[in-house]
Amino acid sequence: MSIVNDITNVIVHYNNYKIVSKNWIQFDISVKLFPLDEKIKTAYISCNKKKIMSEFSTRYNNYIAEIVCKFFNKGRKPFKLYNLQVWLNTLKLKREDGSDKKLFDEKTGRLRLSRIFTSGNLLDSNIIDNSQKNSDNYYYIGPQIEQNISFLTLIPEPKEVIQVNGRFSLEQKRIFPSEDIGELNVNPHTASTTYKIGKNGFILDPITQQVG
Repeated sequence: MSIVNDITNVIVHYNNYKIVSKNWIQFDISVKLFPLDEKIKTAYISCNKKKIMSEFSTRYNNYIAEIVCKFFNKGRKPFKLYNLQVWLNTLKLKREDGSDKKLFDEKTGRLRLSRIFTSGNLLDSNIIDNSQKNSDNYYYIGPQIEQNISFLTLIPEPKEVIQVNGRFSLEQKRIFPSEDIGELNVNPHTASTTYKIGKNGFILDPITQQVG
């Protein structure tokens, strides 16, 4: 019985290896900001520490953020994308109670940014019209094809800089946000980009320092 189980495990691991090795995906992420003429009051919904989408409180939003995830399938095989999650960080000088916020990690000197938005899985059960099954909800990215996925959300006013982050998984079923690693036993792939925010509230080009 143990020999049969060992052989089965080898076959499963080999099949998982074939799935992972056939995919060569480049992932880039960017964000654009659009200041609102009037603040919009909404519920603050985000992933909690247990990775469940929950409503925390209400807040006033000053901006629309457009997050663009760019995928380039450099491989020879098509890829089905089931898991994609994004989040935004900015610089906060004060805590919610008004006290000064600690900006630097004393051990590494790393600047501590604050999370202002966390999405759920952008490829949830409602992303594709007329989908009924979990296995039907994915983005198909053909070989040598670029695919952009755009996502709009409301956020409060960011300060000084805004950092956009994203992650996706090679898993062939939805696991985000409740799980990070699934049956293929591979870590998610991530991307991150940071932008300077000008006095007018728009993102500045990193080279020209002008509104892009």
